[in-house]
Amino acid sequence: MYGLNACWKMLCMLRRSSAAFVVTMIMAIAVQAGEASALEDLSLPPGSTQTSFGGRMHLFGMPIDIRVFGIPLPIAQAARTLGERYPMLSDMGLYPRRVVLSGHVVNQFWVMNLESEGPRSTRGSLSVLTETDFSSELTARQHAAVRQGDTMSSLPWRLTGARLRLQLEQEEPDGRNRTQVWTSTSSMESVSAVIRQGLRNERWLAETDTPTTSRWRRARSLLQITITAIDGGTGIVLLQHDGAES
Repeated sequence: MYGLNACWKMLCMLRRSSAAFVVTMIMAIAVQAGEASALEDLSLPPGSTQTSFGGRMHLFGMPIDIRVFGIPLPIAQAARTLGERYPMLSDMGLYPRRVVLSGHVVNQFWVMNLESEGPRSTRGSLSVLTETDFSSELTARQHAAVRQGDTMSSLPWRLTGARLRLQLEQEEPDGRNRTQVWTSTSSMESVSAVIRQGLRNERWLAETDTPTTSRWRRARSLLQITITAIDGGTGIVLLQHDGAES
């Protein structure tokens, strides 16, 4: 399942960062597990390495392909070379020890994240989001999920002022992973009480249960929940794995 630290970094950045930087934060979650993607080999400088990740992943309903790579050049030279080879990546963000290049290619949004690994080494990642008419599809999925008792989609909607900040899905050989990050204007105590009662009503069994973290199981589904105070309310991370062994 995806890392909690990466999820919370995402939550902290969602309100104030560009779309490109948010996608680079998703990479911290996505590359932890994945099958070969459909991306073709990138045109990289001699001596570079690259590996495909991503598999059957979706971000807010959009397919996402991922590639990670290493370049034996300083970060400034690597960014300049990639910018020349991929001129459609015309937007640049500069951060300490990091450069982000992004741009649109037909119906795809490309984000290339470069990080310095020393004076002559740069590691990077490319994420490609394929734009679809996913808003209506996602709404239909959510409605169907509520009818079928899908905890990930139905439970948070019972929270006052809850907003979905991140939704990531990953199909794997041993089942399906889903991550959601929500914010609510309600207090931590109220959110915790509503979630706990809702899960019990839907026959989930608590394996561990504290005011801020809990772990629940129902049949072959495993659900981890983390709740924390944020500015203006509460943040909730839901990590669910379907197909878990007992």
